[in-house]
Amino acid sequence: LWRYNGFFATGWNGLILSLAVIMFSFGGLELIGITAAEAQDPQKSIPKAVNQVVYRILLFYIGSLVVLLALYPWVEVKSNS
Repeated sequence: LWRYNGFFATGWNGLILSLAVIMFSFGGLELIGITAAEAQDPQKSIPKAVNQVVYRILLFYIGSLVVLLALYPWVEVKSNS
């Protein structure tokens, strides 16, 4: 992750192209607002649920990508594989 010219070795183009995949991770976040009508105490449970979703996405999605990038150098990934 910190070798081979760093994380943005090819510039910001790769990050911009990956934004669609990143935003897809947050696509289900609006379902929390929909379930507010069925919650017993929405003033307390909805903010807690929203915070938990953000932390879980950071942990499982972004965290797993960081681990994979740290284990397998991106310069060894071929474009046709």
